[in-house]
Amino acid sequence: MSGSTVYAGGQFATIGVLTRNGIAALDATTGLATAWDPNANATVFALVVSGGTLYAGGDFLAIGGQPRSRLAALSLTTGLATAWDPDAYGTVSALAAAGGIVYAGGLFNGL
Repeated sequence: MSGSTVYAGGQFATIGVLTRNGIAALDATTGLATAWDPNANATVFALVVSGGTLYAGGDFLAIGGQPRSRLAALSLTTGLATAWDPDAYGTVSALAAAGGIVYAGGLFNGL
């Protein structure tokens, strides 16, 4: 959650009546999906907000309009992928962020 927005990841193709593939932003008051739409091409398992960035981990190979191998940093404003691209070699299922460092866990053997 960031401000009045709840971020959700998973294995879904719609939220309410809107198409949202694997990731969505929801208004915390109404529960309705916002216009924010990074459009992941596979499941998003983990999310963490740090500053103005949402970090996502999962099984996806594209998100936020860019190719990203299972880890991505997305603008909270636009939903577009940033230049951050660690390129994980396997599923990312857990994320944490502290002190400018992003920690990732999952079934991968390298970044």
